[in-house]
Amino acid sequence: MRRFAYLIASVLPLLLSDTAALGQLIDFESTPGGATPIDDASLATPYPIGGTDSVRFFFDRNLNNTFDPGTDDLPVFEAAGDDLFDGFVNNGLLQGDIPAAGFAAQLGDYFLRPLQAGSVPSPFIIDYNTTLAISALSGEIWDIDGGVGATEQWQVDILDGANNVIATQNSPVGIDSLFDSVPWTFVVSGLPTGVDKVRLTFIGTKTSGVGLAFNNFSPFAIPEPGSALLIGAGLASLAATRQGRNRR
Repeated sequence: MRRFAYLIASVLPLLLSDTAALGQLIDFESTPGGATPIDDASLATPYPIGGTDSVRFFFDRNLNNTFDPGTDDLPVFEAAGDDLFDGFVNNGLLQGDIPAAGFAAQLGDYFLRPLQAGSVPSPFIIDYNTTLAISALSGEIWDIDGGVGATEQWQVDILDGANNVIATQNSPVGIDSLFDSVPWTFVVSGLPTGVDKVRLTFIGTKTSGVGLAFNNFSPFAIPEPGSALLIGAGLASLAATRQGRNRR
């Protein structure tokens, strides 16, 4: 129970630290064109933001922080629910893409994953095409697992137009009992002008069974307090559920 209390205590202050209203949220429940996604289909086009601006998502295979068609890998839409290709595995249920109790609404029906599920992915890039000032942003990485000697962890870098790192945030080191099938939300605010990209790099010790499950990207702002309280309620439900299991 102490671990779950720690998770609630560590996540909520981050989410409540800024009262900026939630701007546009890209939850991947629809394609950039507004259609319902198809499970395992590639995301090849950018999402519109702020009218005529956009953000593109890709895996940077050649590590140059630039989208190179035909070289870099496109993410694919993954439908929630167990199937042949999984974005993450619920270790308690031994099923893929099933969120922990209390988190189904937050995961929704679709999220993004690499084409090759389970492998250590290339850095995941969120590439802005905008003249707007980006002072805050947030996103979710799901299911940061780990055990003795084999952990998952992610580094979130914010880059300017020259690919200089202007802000960095690391996820907690993965622990199965803490982050199995739940999200870790990175929240970055107070950014200087010139934000051009967000880069997610795997820095854990695992060499297989990693993948990436990415969801709920807010390109302009961080979750509003109501969203933070919803996340906290989900974490509390998860803690209570697992405490009940331990007593049986």
